[in-house]
Amino acid sequence: MASDQQILKIGLVGLGWFGTKWARLIAQTTGVELTAICSRSAERGHEIANQYDKPTVYQDYHQLVERDDLDAVCVLTEVNRHAEVTMAALACDKHVYVEKPLSTNLSDHDDIIQLAQQRARTVLVGYNNRYTPMLVELKARINQGELGQIVSIASRRNCCQSILSLPRYQGAEVPPLIIEPGIHTSDLFIWLTGSRPQRIYAHKRSISGRSVADTWMALVVMGDGTCGTMEQVWHVPQNAPMVMDRRIEVIGTKATAEIADQRGDHYVWGETTEHLNPIASVDMYGRFVWPGFSEQFTDFIDSIRNHRTPHGASPGDSRAAVELALGIVQSAQTGEVVCL
Repeated sequence: MASDQQILKIGLVGLGWFGTKWARLIAQTTGVELTAICSRSAERGHEIANQYDKPTVYQDYHQLVERDDLDAVCVLTEVNRHAEVTMAALACDKHVYVEKPLSTNLSDHDDIIQLAQQRARTVLVGYNNRYTPMLVELKARINQGELGQIVSIASRRNCCQSILSLPRYQGAEVPPLIIEPGIHTSDLFIWLTGSRPQRIYAHKRSISGRSVADTWMALVVMGDGTCGTMEQVWHVPQNAPMVMDRRIEVIGTKATAEIADQRGDHYVWGETTEHLNPIASVDMYGRFVWPGFSEQFTDFIDSIRNHRTPHGASPGDSRAAVELALGIVQSAQTGEVVCL
């Protein structure tokens, strides 16, 4: 393992759309080496490896995590494999960054929390909203008491219809959309209130004709009394002036804060109109910049070097967010109030 001043060696498991971006992020970070990568496709693995300083390619993630020279493993697989790869990496004494959600199973969270404590290893779960500047500022103002006591939170996360056509949202094992990728909203409720969900009532429906529900509404009461609403509708028209209609309003006894970070004022028009996603990755002056994710990885590496807790979501935070999302699913299925 590396000392505080040595190069940290990183293994990357999963080379899909997200994984390839993480490979770029890792490879350009000072003091870090992309040492090993893993894909079930050997051809894909070598294709990505040839773009960098030839990291060792594996098809079996067990072989990767068992390497003695790795300091950390980044897990960018399908959701249903997050927990098993994380457990294997922890068992080999590796620090872990894992994409959200850590698992859709609460018992997996409990096992990972316990193993991370036993092995004294960091696990950072990829809820990147915790690294978005405007939300970090909102959280700081809440903590400083500027909003007073939080009374309610209203959230909206509505997406273009085309997103449902992506491969990650196809197949029998795909979680409900309120869990992936909608789990971000559940995490925001946990993070901003510093509380846990207590009662939930929710409704869902499928308008697109797909097997997964594409419209979700939920009313949530947190343990501190905060009342929250969630709206997630996957039917924003393709010609709408935004990729995602996403906003959150927090009402307190002293002040109200509203953040609407994608109002549709980022686009290029000509013969066709192209919407520019403000959170998309870009090449900026020769460097790969990925807002939120770049800061998240930097925090992960710094936490390892300085033996501190990352600022982002822990496995315990992830468990709370998943518990809330699962409660929404249960309420929507039964039509009843769910008490946690």
